[in-house]
Amino acid sequence: MTWTETSKFLANRPAFRGFTNMLTTLPLLLMTGCSSEQVEVYLFFLGQQETLSDSTSVGHNFSGAYEPEDEDDWTRSDDSQVSSQALFGELVTLVDGTALLQVAGQTYPGSGDQGVWTFGWEDFERGQTADTHTAGYTYTTEYESSRVDTISLSEGTEPGTLSGSWETETTVSLDEAETDTWGLDVGITTGQIDGTGLLVVEDQFGNVTTAANTYQETDCDGSPCLLSTKTSTEMSRTLQAILTDYTPEDLEQDLDDFGQNEGL
Repeated sequence: MTWTETSKFLANRPAFRGFTNMLTTLPLLLMTGCSSEQVEVYLFFLGQQETLSDSTSVGHNFSGAYEPEDEDDWTRSDDSQVSSQALFGELVTLVDGTALLQVAGQTYPGSGDQGVWTFGWEDFERGQTADTHTAGYTYTTEYESSRVDTISLSEGTEPGTLSGSWETETTVSLDEAETDTWGLDVGITTGQIDGTGLLVVEDQFGNVTTAANTYQETDCDGSPCLLSTKTSTEMSRTLQAILTDYTPEDLEQDLDDFGQNEGL
């Protein structure tokens, strides 16, 4: 059954007729039934996730070091198909053009105009660490892990339908800095920067080994030694929805009685 046939079929069924401040005020609006908002319950269909881009970059100042070449003789092809994911969600629109989308267990703030909506949210963790020894050694890191979701929706060609996309970008990065040389009083002979799988060097005999920072040798072009890595991935899923005549209360009561996952 095609998407059009499915939407027409469900439209005839009885159940299918028909940025921070927003998050804190939404429960009050739903309880009071404020006339300045409109809450609609949709059945959403999330399509198969596709990878748009996937990349890893490395930066460093290790003397004579370089990224190892990929000498894997194996190649792998993967051509698979996954069914759509169906779940219920709520679209809340306010008179000032702002909107909220509650779906897949999350709330996404956004805005809409003339049947076109854009929602988004960023989850991230950023921070720094530092290990310092009185004998003259320091190792520091700056790290970040983030996920940005951008959801675009517009009114479909069939009444009571929506279509769009769900874009997700994830980023993981780590910047390391370490004293190039230090004394034995520190208690370690090899630094904490780990170049395994990222950087290699050749010794005087032409042997290739992992780049490392040792306490006696000057291993980097300037102090401190630096190594940074960043991995970014962009994913996309199609998103379609059919308007139902369920209310938020129905999602909490009727669907739960039948063991249906609300998606909220």
